[in-house]
Amino acid sequence: MRWFAALIATPLVAGVVITGRFTGALQLFEWATYDQSFQQRPTETLDDRIVLVTVDEDDIRELGRWPLSDATLAELISRIDEQQPAVIGLDLYRDIPVEPGNKALTEVMAATPHLVGVEKGIGWTVDPPPQLAQQGQVALTDVIVDTDGKVRRGILSHPNSSNHLLLGLGADLAVRYLAEQGIVPEVIDPDQKKYRLGQSVFGPFRHNDGGYIRTNAGGYQTLINFRGHLDRFHHVSAMAVLNNQVDPALMRDRIVIVGVIAPSLNDLFYTPYSSRLIDTPETAPGMLLHANMASSLLGAALDDRAMIQSWSEPVEWGWILIWSGVGAFGYGSLMSVKRHSQRMLTRLAVWMVAVVGAGGILFVSSYLAFLSGWWIPIVPAFLALIGSASAITGTEIISLQQYRVRLAAQNLQLEKDKIRAEAASQAKSQFLAKMSHELRTPLNAILGFTQLLNQDAYLTSQQRKSLNIINLSGEHLLNLINDILEISKIEADRVVLHEADFDLHNFLDMLKAMLEPKAASKGLQLHLEYSPKLSQFVIADEGKLRQVLINLINNAIKFTPTGDIVVRVSEVVREKSQVVLHFEVQDTGPGIKAEEVSKLFDSFTQGEAGKNSSEGVGLGLSISQQLVQLMGGEITFQTHGTPHGTAGTTFHFDILAMITPALKITPAMERQISRLAPNQPNFRLLIAEDNAFSRKLLNKILTSLGFQVRQATNGQEAVDLWESWQPHFIWMDMRMPVMNGCDATRQIRKKSKEHQLPDPTIVALTASAFAQDRELSLTAGCDDFVSKPFRRDELLGKLSQYLGVRYQ
Repeated sequence: MRWFAALIATPLVAGVVITGRFTGALQLFEWATYDQSFQQRPTETLDDRIVLVTVDEDDIRELGRWPLSDATLAELISRIDEQQPAVIGLDLYRDIPVEPGNKALTEVMAATPHLVGVEKGIGWTVDPPPQLAQQGQVALTDVIVDTDGKVRRGILSHPNSSNHLLLGLGADLAVRYLAEQGIVPEVIDPDQKKYRLGQSVFGPFRHNDGGYIRTNAGGYQTLINFRGHLDRFHHVSAMAVLNNQVDPALMRDRIVIVGVIAPSLNDLFYTPYSSRLIDTPETAPGMLLHANMASSLLGAALDDRAMIQSWSEPVEWGWILIWSGVGAFGYGSLMSVKRHSQRMLTRLAVWMVAVVGAGGILFVSSYLAFLSGWWIPIVPAFLALIGSASAITGTEIISLQQYRVRLAAQNLQLEKDKIRAEAASQAKSQFLAKMSHELRTPLNAILGFTQLLNQDAYLTSQQRKSLNIINLSGEHLLNLINDILEISKIEADRVVLHEADFDLHNFLDMLKAMLEPKAASKGLQLHLEYSPKLSQFVIADEGKLRQVLINLINNAIKFTPTGDIVVRVSEVVREKSQVVLHFEVQDTGPGIKAEEVSKLFDSFTQGEAGKNSSEGVGLGLSISQQLVQLMGGEITFQTHGTPHGTAGTTFHFDILAMITPALKITPAMERQISRLAPNQPNFRLLIAEDNAFSRKLLNKILTSLGFQVRQATNGQEAVDLWESWQPHFIWMDMRMPVMNGCDATRQIRKKSKEHQLPDPTIVALTASAFAQDRELSLTAGCDDFVSKPFRRDELLGKLSQYLGVRYQ
C-alpha cells in the first residue's frame, strides 16, 4: 500500500509542481533564492583589469554644474588616454553639445580610436555622440530590469532603434580588450547562436532559463555573474583624474569606464546584492552594471570563471521528478523502520526529519552548483520533495484516523464548513485590499503620466484624443476597482450611487472611440446615434453607466459574426431640470432563444451563444441589471429580424438624470497650468514614496512647475530630510519599508513640538482605498488624505489649499 502510494504520488506531485512552475507562480521565489546565492557566496576578488572613473556629488559641487561641459569632458578623456588604457567606455549620454568646448571634445573623440560612447537604443532612445557614431565606436547602455525591479541579465547585443546590431557597453569593452590579446569570438553553432570566447562557450538566454518564465529574451542576453559592488573594482573620482592625483600606471592596459554614481542623478538599479530583508536595499549605478558585465565576460574568457548557466526544460523536469521520488520513497523507507509505531506524532517527526535532511542536501547541492556557474531550480524541487512526502504522510495519517472520522463525521463537517466560510470571508477581504493596492499603484503611473502628456502644447488633436481615450479607459478601470471593493455592499443590497456632473456627448464619443477598434477587428461597424439636441451636461453616476454600456456593447460585439452594432441615445421625458435618458444597443447577431429568456439575467448563467464563445462566466448582464435598477431603470430586450437575415437583439434601458449648466463642467484633463505665479515664497516639498514610478511621477509634476523637491524612499529618510531641510509640505506614502508613513508622521509631529520647529503640512498618499486607512492616517497626524491614482489637479489643489500656492 505504502509503495503503491509512493509510485502514484511521485509523478502526480511532480506534474503539479511543474505546472505551477511554468505558470510563473514560483518565479519570484526562485529569483529570491538566486539572489541569496549571490549574497551568501564568498567575497569575490577585486577585478584588476577594470578601472572606474566616477562622477559623484562632490565632483558635481566642485565643478559647479551638471552635465559636465564638453571642455571638462574632453580634458577628462585626454587625461585618461595619457595613461594608455586598453579601451575607454564613456557611460555618459552626449547626443547634443554642452558648451563650452564642443569642438575640443569632437577632436578628442576623433583622435581616440579606443573610446566607446553609448546610446539608448531600446524603448525611448538617446542618440550616440555623432563623432563616435561616425567612427563606429558606439555601444548600448540599456539595462534589463526584471519585474521585481532587479537587474540580473545583461545585453551582449541587440538591434538599436535603427535596426543596427550593437553590443552592450560591458560586452563591447570586454570584446575590444580581448581582441588586443588576440582573442576574438568564434562561431560554434550558428543555428543555436553559440560562440567561443577564450576559454568559454556562450549561448543566448532563453525565455524559460533558470527561474524565469516566458521572459522577453530579445536580442542576445546572458545572465550576469556579478562580482560585487563598487569595492570589487579600482575606482577613482573624476576630479582626482582632472587634478592628476592618481597613480600614472593605474589605467595602463586596462578597461576604463567613465560614469556617474551621484544619487541625485538617479542612475541607480537594484541587483541580486540588494537585500530587502533588513535595511534599505543597496543600489548600484549603471556604470557598475556594465563593469560587472565586462568582468563576467573577461572572467569566463581568461580565468575559467564560468558565466551563469541553466538547464534545459526537460532536464529540469527530470530534476523535479527525482526530488518528488526522494520525498515519497525516502519517507516510505523511513516509515518502514518505524512500521510498528501507530502514533501520529512519531510519523510527523519522521516526516520532519526526512524533509529537513533531504532539503538540506538539495540546498547545499544547488549552492555548490551555483558556485560552479549553474543556476539549478531550488524552489520547485523543494516543493516536490515536501509535496510527495506530505502526500505519503497524509495517506498514513488518513489510514490511522479513518475510524475517528467516521464517528465524528457530521460534527466535523459542520465545523469545517464554518471555518471554511470564515476563512473565505477573511481571504476575500485580504485579497481585495491587496489587489486594490497593487492595481492602484501602476494605474497611478498610467493616469498620472497621461495627464502630464496632455499638458504638452505641441500635441496634435489626434494625439490628444488618443490620450483622452487612454485616460478614459484608466478611469474606467479605476471605477471597476472601486466597484470590486464594494462587492460586499452589492451582496447586501447597500450599493449607493455616486452622482456627479459630466459631459454626456463627450462621454458617448469617447466610449465609441474606445470600443470601435474591437468591433473593427471582427469586421463590424459600430454606430453611435444621438440628436444634437440631447442634453449635453447631466448629473448621474457616470462610472456605473459606463460599466453597463461597455458590458452591453462588448456582448454585442462578441455575439455578432457580421453586420452592425448601433448604440442609440435619446430623451423620452424632459421636465425642467430632470430628464429620462433612453439607451439602446442593437446587434445583428443570432438572437436569444425562447428557452433562454427566463434565465438571461441570472448570475453565472449563459445562453448557448455565450457557452460557444468560451468567454465570460455569465455575470455581466446580472450585474448590469442591478446597476440599472439602482439608477431607476430596467434592462429589457427584444429579438427581431434584420436585413442581413439574422435574428438580432436590441437591449433597452432608461435612467433618470439631472440637467446641469455647461459652466459647471471643468474637465481636469483640459486644465492648463504651466508654472508657479511670480512673487511667491520658494516652497520646499518633500516626497516620501517607496515606489519608483510614483515617486518619479510626483517629482516630474512638481519640479516642472518650479517647486523645490526632495525625495525619500522610506519613512526614516523622510524624518531625516525633514529635520535637515524643513520642507513646507510633505506627500507621505503610508506603506513604506524601514518605517511606514504613519510612524514617520508621528515622529515629525512629535519632534516639531519638542524642538519648537515649524510644523509642515502632511498629506497622506496611498494606494489603499479603505475608509479605515484614511482614519489611521488622519489619526497619525496627517492633515489630509489622497488616494492613488491621484490626478494632477487634485495634487495642485491641495498645495493651493494648504500653502496658498498660486499658479499660472
